[in-house]
Amino acid sequence: QIMCYECTSWNNPLCSDPFNFTLPLAKQPPTEECDGCCVKLVQHIGTPYASVRRTCTDKMQIKLFMVDHVCMRESNGRGHMCFCEEDLCNAA
Repeated sequence: QIMCYECTSWNNPLCSDPFNFTLPLAKQPPTEECDGCCVKLVQHIGTPYASVRRTCTDKMQIKLFMVDHVCMRESNGRGHMCFCEEDLCNAA
C-alpha cells in the first residue's frame, strides 16, 4: 500500500496547483492508504470550472491494466490525468 493525497480543489483550495509543499503535514490536504496508484486529475484548465482532484485508483471507475507512471491528456487540451506509485506522489 501507498499513501495518496485525497482531495479536490472544489472544496479544498490547498488541493489546487501549485501545491504548497512548505505547509506542515497537519495542514496539508488529507491522505489515505491506497492499494492501487495515486492519481492526479486536472480538468477544465483555463475555465471557471477548473479543478484538481488528487485521489487513488481504488476510488475511480476505471480499469487499469497498464499503469506505468503515465499521464493521459484530454483531447481538448484542457486537462490531464497522471498516475504514480510512490507515497504522496500525487502532490506533483
